[in-house]
Amino acid sequence: MDGEADRGADPARLRLRAESMARRKPGTQPPDPEAMSIDEMRKTLHELQVHQIELDMQNEELRRTQMELDAARTRYFDLYDLAPVGLCTLGETELILEANLAATTLLGESRRALIKQPFSRFVLKDDQGIYHRHRGLLSADGTAQVFELRMTKRDGTAFWAHLEETAVQDAEGALSCHVVLNDITDRKRTEESLQESRKRYQVLFESASDALFLIAADTGRILEANATAMELYGYRPEEMLSLKIWDLSAEREEVLRAAQEVLHIPRSLHCRKDGTAFPVEITGRAFSLKTQPVLLVAVRDDTVRRNAEDALQKALDDIRTLRGILPICSNCKKIRDDSGYWNQLEVYIHNHSEAEFSHSICPECMKKLYPEIGEESGGTGGEET
Repeated sequence: MDGEADRGADPARLRLRAESMARRKPGTQPPDPEAMSIDEMRKTLHELQVHQIELDMQNEELRRTQMELDAARTRYFDLYDLAPVGLCTLGETELILEANLAATTLLGESRRALIKQPFSRFVLKDDQGIYHRHRGLLSADGTAQVFELRMTKRDGTAFWAHLEETAVQDAEGALSCHVVLNDITDRKRTEESLQESRKRYQVLFESASDALFLIAADTGRILEANATAMELYGYRPEEMLSLKIWDLSAEREEVLRAAQEVLHIPRSLHCRKDGTAFPVEITGRAFSLKTQPVLLVAVRDDTVRRNAEDALQKALDDIRTLRGILPICSNCKKIRDDSGYWNQLEVYIHNHSEAEFSHSICPECMKKLYPEIGEESGGTGGEET
């Protein structure tokens, strides 16, 4: 306090005070000039001049130090106030002692309104436990705490915050806490959206009726496989993930070639764990996953469709055997087969197609063979037998 009074006092008053202090201080009385020799006077004057220069130099150094201190203090407050993140200083009782402009914006309060307010007032009620737990750890051993929780503005708007708390001690030994405060609401929303997308992807991946594989495009290693794939091939998950996609194929070279062409194989042959071969249809699409090139491959068991096609082809082949010139007897109407045997017409057609016969008599044959029945029926038709 005396130093502050001296800096603002009049120079004449300072002179008087200095003379008074010098008179009271033992050994500070000036020597009698009449008792001093010329050499002593010259020596004393020289010492006074040197001392005056020393004082001037010390005074200049003090002024320079004070200017540097003021500049550093200005830079500190500029950095503190204009920092792009919220900064708060809390006392031992967790009251806010200082807050920068970013903190006032985040919390929706003026700087004056924030001072002396408990910081926990702005923590969402459901997250108070998180805040006090980390605050306790900071006070216990001074370890810096980094955590996330939800906070509220003055108007009640909630937001996600990332907090970094550091314990500091001032010159007087009092403990305080520096808090770095960041609004991470947008990041949290993005994380939630990504998590929701992952869930939807997992549901679609696992519920697909086709066997699905996620494959490393450069090595062919199976990264993921759904439940349908495990069931189709008979492998356990850990066994499946130890394989490469061509380990499932009975046509390795074709799979390798198709993998380079973004995997599109209309028809191929795969093997189950027990060695059973079965036809499959494979489609795939390439994309990047965390900068890694991968393939999403769908494998469909083609056994049922292939059997249906084979059955249809056989039926068509059988029908085609009825085409062309057939040797038929002009009298009894029997047909000669490829082995040289003569078969009844209906027997031959039955053996070479899926047609079945029922027997009847046409009206003309009815009149010829059974004239009395033909007259009674009026010749309108025959009877099936």
